Amino acid sequence: MDQPVASNQQKQTLNSEQLTPSDGLPLSVYMITYNNGVTIERALQSVADWADEVIVVDSYSTDGAQDIIPRYTEKLYQFETKDLREKYQYAHDQCINPWTSLSMLTNGSWMT
Repeated sequence: MDQPVASNQQKQTLNSEQLTPSDGLPLSVYMITYNNGVTIERALQSVADWADEVIVVDSYSTDGAQDIIPRYTEKLYQFETKDLREKYQYAHDQCINPWTSLSMLTNGSWMT
């Protein structure tokens, strides 16, 4: 399921000094998860209408989360690590847009 990762140069094709997110810049939202099947659907629904790209990095969930995620994004990656920093960085690195937002699924939250 891994897809090519955009280079930093590709991510900087838009000049962030001239444009802001309110100008309609493409936005990537990334989430990390592990066995958040109870909360992940609400979190994904909360970004589905406005995020241009949704990245979800899972660690081989066994609670049904892997069945829910593909309803909202094709960009589901599996990354096994005990280091959350590594997992967040891996998720961020998958984003292709110059603007990114992190959704803290580990707390069972969603965007409003």
